[in-house]
Amino acid sequence: MKNPFLLIIVLLLFTPKVQAQESNSSSEEVKQAIQENFKKMGAAMAAGNAKELSMYFTENAFLKFPEAQPLVGRKAVEEAHQHLIDQGISIRPNTEEVKVSGNTAYEIGTYRMLDKGGRQIDQGHYATVWEKKKEGWRISRDVISNTKEASPSVEVGKKEGATNHLYVELWNPKQAWLVLDQEERQAFFGKVGGEIQKLTSAGIEVLGFAVNDEETPYRSDHKYIAVWKMPSKEHVKMLEKSVEEAGWHTYFEQANARGELIPPPAALEDMIRLK
Repeated sequence: MKNPFLLIIVLLLFTPKVQAQESNSSSEEVKQAIQENFKKMGAAMAAGNAKELSMYFTENAFLKFPEAQPLVGRKAVEEAHQHLIDQGISIRPNTEEVKVSGNTAYEIGTYRMLDKGGRQIDQGHYATVWEKKKEGWRISRDVISNTKEASPSVEVGKKEGATNHLYVELWNPKQAWLVLDQEERQAFFGKVGGEIQKLTSAGIEVLGFAVNDEETPYRSDHKYIAVWKMPSKEHVKMLEKSVEEAGWHTYFEQANARGELIPPPAALEDMIRLK
């Protein structure tokens, strides 16, 4: 969203109503408070503490990174910043203008995004709405617009239709599974089921399980099939780690396939260009 008028419209649409108790803070005082918040948020990010950083957002905060799905809520803000932290990314905001209306402040500024080596990888502008809470000024709405194309290696949130992954599992039981009695097998699946429940609550979707049809042309020599849809490659790794830690491979011989979900024309184009 590089049009400043669109930014203003978004802020007007999502700006909360001013609270009854008015703040008498001047624009300069609020600007200083915002800059102090940024220092603390930067320190939290440097310490790898995304949860602490997220406390400078309201519980129902709206955050829009460039070319990414809007994030709503403090937990979503925490997860997005943790993803940046995991990549070694830091953010340097610079407040340019602050306007105050009661318990609401409107900030316009610029930012720089740096990699773990301190090299600038992105820059742009932002428009932020702050709310005066009992604990201080907190971000309620934040819309960011980059003026330099971000590095492809930087992911700030889930991009629409870009980070979804498909994950396919095919497996056969080993002898170690066949020697277990039914109660032991049920106990094992109870353990695995608990881990899968955690993953599905994190956004991983089970598209389906199947027993491989014996009459399938060019059939893979595996009896069982599972297909998953993941919000990102990180979620794929979460599943693989959970399966490994549950001891799955002790009992099953398995083959996997995974990749970013792309439209059919893109897949065909990749095959056409093979060398």
